[in-house]
Amino acid sequence: MHLSILTSFALFITSIAAVSSSRNSDPRVRRAPSISAEKNATYDYVIVGGGTAGLVIASRLSENPALRVAVIEAGGRYEVDNGNVSVIPGYATVGAGTSPADIASAAAVDWGFITTPQATTGSAQMWADEVDDQSYTFDKLLPYYEKSSQYTPPQFPQPNSTNIQDPKTLTSKTAPVQVSFGGYDDPFGTWIIPAFKAIGQAAINGFTSGKLIGAAYCPSTINPDGNKRSSSETAYLQPAANRTNLHVYEHTLANNIIFDSAKRATGVNVTTGSTAQIISATKEVILSAGTFQSPQLLMLSGIGPASTLKSLDIPLIQDLPGVGQNLWDQVYYGSSLRVNLLTNSAGLNNPLLAAAGIAAYDADSTGPLSIGNTGVLGWEKLSTSTSPTSKNVTTTLSPATKNALAIFPPDWPELEFLPASGVLGYQRVFATEDPRDGYNYATIATALVAPLSRGNITINSTSAADPPVINPNWLTHPADIELAVAAFKRQREVWSLGLSNITLGDERIPGVKVQTDAEILHFIRESLAPVWHAACTCKMGRDTDEMAVLDSNANVRGVTGLRVVDASSFPILPPGHPQATIYAFAEKIAEVIAKGVAQGNGTAGDGVATTRGLTGLGAHGQGDRPTGPGIQPLGYGP
Repeated sequence: MHLSILTSFALFITSIAAVSSSRNSDPRVRRAPSISAEKNATYDYVIVGGGTAGLVIASRLSENPALRVAVIEAGGRYEVDNGNVSVIPGYATVGAGTSPADIASAAAVDWGFITTPQATTGSAQMWADEVDDQSYTFDKLLPYYEKSSQYTPPQFPQPNSTNIQDPKTLTSKTAPVQVSFGGYDDPFGTWIIPAFKAIGQAAINGFTSGKLIGAAYCPSTINPDGNKRSSSETAYLQPAANRTNLHVYEHTLANNIIFDSAKRATGVNVTTGSTAQIISATKEVILSAGTFQSPQLLMLSGIGPASTLKSLDIPLIQDLPGVGQNLWDQVYYGSSLRVNLLTNSAGLNNPLLAAAGIAAYDADSTGPLSIGNTGVLGWEKLSTSTSPTSKNVTTTLSPATKNALAIFPPDWPELEFLPASGVLGYQRVFATEDPRDGYNYATIATALVAPLSRGNITINSTSAADPPVINPNWLTHPADIELAVAAFKRQREVWSLGLSNITLGDERIPGVKVQTDAEILHFIRESLAPVWHAACTCKMGRDTDEMAVLDSNANVRGVTGLRVVDASSFPILPPGHPQATIYAFAEKIAEVIAKGVAQGNGTAGDGVATTRGLTGLGAHGQGDRPTGPGIQPLGYGP
């Protein structure tokens, strides 16, 4: 929440703020519900992190009036703290940048804005096999995707699109998270599916049926009633505001988990301002603090690599060497050209056009502020592509790279194309550094979604107020490097083969002088950004996997009464945007816990994992991106 940086593209410009004085005061913004909390109280379940997963768990468990549930959240309510910046879809595209000043100025803005590609059938099967639990196959997870998300078709047909969505999926009419298309067709977006067809990519029926390879319009978590952001707060917490058995501790930092002599989690030490207290749990503590801070809190609580804990004089509760390891992340970068149609780089740098966009949104929630991006995405498996247009690129991939990529299932793409109605490049703050020459620019960006490089999270302090040490290790595996260069060349083919009718002049970024593989790689390293999909740092796994932190019910191994439920729990990072999977995963684990309660067990699987051999509310955990952009992801986004 508060400690994170933005997700999504930086295309909308600061002139909007100059034109609109209502940026933070739109009366249509729903105010946060007030859910009181008690000092030093005892609950059945204590959840650390009011983000995508945490609020799902809190809402579902508190449906049982016999259970007392608490949420500990380091941030506040995004609609209160940020107003329209975190509510109106168009503002989701303001970039945070990388300089200390940029990070400070954007510290309160965390969108978690999302679109709907889910896991593929093959990636879900890979997950199930990794954890030896077939309840994670796509068919078994699909009911939880359905339980969380309610789809609304577009109000008007999308140009150049044959089928907008697979009608067999997202059929619920009562699910809490709203999924729709907003109220605007971005002009550049209307060219993308034909452009992808020109390079051999088929148009498909959306990204919710277990298939990703191809191109389609992609809905986002936008509530069609007013085209505002739909989040875990609006979908799960606000409807539960009147429950007396659910308490939320806002602006409260979780310092560490407390254990008894039997290694059972009994509560959490927290600080609200300068006030310290203990929030106790009679059944379970559930960590949903995010990919970066869930492993941090485990280590601060004595669970993690013994050598790390010893170096900081943290008493060892359980030696789990996998805590903080296995960090999966995806990076993206783009090439930008001038185009002969209206894009955000010109349209919203012009005060008159910006004012028109605001007027359209104020009048009937339409216009460019009602969407977060172009609305079109595409995926490609380049290493096995048979498209004639890809031969020039695929032949540059070495046998070693193709062999390395063969570990992924056949339906797991390697590239995601993210068309952007603006400029990406060597920019710290994308939107404010778009060219101000009055021309229109657009970008074809590519993300690597089959990464082989792995990073890690560790700590160098015993204070939860200090950020964890994040080592993403982007582009350290030779196959990732080779694929990144090939992906850039593929971007240029999209421009030359599919978009030449709308381009004006030479490539603006990085420029036609960048030609050799070494020059391309240098540009990529200088300009890449994370896609905010970091995951897998507290991975679940088989009993025989020494690096597994959790069992398949998300119980922490070697202790009792403690789970981790967020993207850090994933054993692998599926290629689709992870938020859909986080929602589904949280729904699944909430059901497991509830069934355990109903059966009189108190906790599912007794809240016990075997020992081997023996985010602002509605965002991402209690602040799961402390030093820069982090995860995102319904398959919905960013």
